[in-house]
Order: sequence, then C-alpha cells, then structure tokens
Amino acid sequence: LTGAAAPVSESGVDATFPFYAVRWVEATSLLSSGAALHRFPSAYVVNLSSELSDGVLTGAVNAAQGGIWIAIVCAASDGVLGSQDGVDLEVRQCWKYMRVMQKLIEVGATAHILVVCPAAASGAMVAGASKAVAMEEAALQVQRIFLTPARLADATEKMKELVVLAAHHQRESDLWIQDDSLSGAVFTQRIEPMTAPSSKMPCVPKVSADGKEAAYVLTGAKIGRASCR
Repeated sequence: LTGAAAPVSESGVDATFPFYAVRWVEATSLLSSGAALHRFPSAYVVNLSSELSDGVLTGAVNAAQGGIWIAIVCAASDGVLGSQDGVDLEVRQCWKYMRVMQKLIEVGATAHILVVCPAAASGAMVAGASKAVAMEEAALQVQRIFLTPARLADATEKMKELVVLAAHHQRESDLWIQDDSLSGAVFTQRIEPMTAPSSKMPCVPKVSADGKEAAYVLTGAKIGRASCR
C-alpha cells in the first residue's frame, strides 16, 4: 500500500495506528504491610496434578459457599511446545480446571479463584481458560499468580503466603513473583504505548523469564500492519 506517511506524535508514537506493549511493572499494594494475617481469607486447594474426584468438586462448592477462596495449582510440565507428554498434561489440567468452574457455575456459586501458574510456557492452557471464564462469568473473580518453578513445587505448603499476596493486590488479575522467598517485589501487567519497532533492532526478547530460549505462538489475531520482520 502507498500513501502519505502516518502522522507521528512528539513521543514517536504513530498517532493513527499506535503500537502498544504489555509490560510487567511493580505493583502497588492496596493494604498495609503490617495487616494482620487473620484478616485474610483461607483457601481450598485443588491440585491439577492430582485426581479430580467428586469429593474435590464438592469441597470446592462448599468452600465457595463459605467465602473461602479456591486455589487451583498447576503442575509444571514441558508445555504445549515441549513433548507430547507435555501436551497431554496441559490438556488434562485444562479439563480439570474447566470441570471445577462448571461445577461452581452449575450451583450458582460466587467465588474468588486463585490460579497458581508457573512463570513459563507450561500451564498456558489453564491460564488462557481462566481468562475466558473471568470474562464470561461475573460471579467468579479470577486472579492468576505466576511463580518460579522452585516455588511452584511447594505452592500448596506456601498457600497462606500466596493468598496474602493476592489479597494485597485484589484489583490485579495477573501477578508475577520472581523471588523464591515471596518477600520481593510483586509485578503486574500494564498496557503502555510504544514507538513503532525498527527492523534494525530485535522486536521481542530472545530469552524468556525462566532463562530459556523464548517461544512465541501467534493465534486469533487480525493484523493490520506488521510490527517487525
């Protein structure tokens, strides 16, 4: 296509077709750091690496009706971009997650769902499904909290601390904790305008948050202009 050049603002952002980037920034807590722990809700844990029995589903319903949070813990895997075993695990986890959500919706429950995910490609199916549920069912408030692999391994034992962190940032749908001790900064997502990327510079990071080579999946988008080559 040819035509006049698009107007550019003083900041270098295309005024007619601006680019935006999702960035992780340090979150600001809504509560004081000295708030008493007994003020925070407890959590009923559903581990997606374990069997999803009728008893677990009933427990989730009872917890929601009693004002208890439901914490759904993903298992670490190779993810959909890894081995076939990783793909199978992702599918099983996502099915279990959706079964819990369906049960809560069936009984008309109002619940706070805390989805504990690895800060990696694994668990992506559950994270994606949780976003769809939050948009389609207003009675279910969903938060995702992304942890390092080491902290994810004992997430159930550390659930009280995770619930406290999530409660401090209840307005945020996504939280990323980089520190294994859970005492460091908490990061959340923000959409920020950005300048049009240059073909002379890398457009996306080559290394992911866990230090491995980054992989990207593009799906479901209608692109009006390529952002990089």
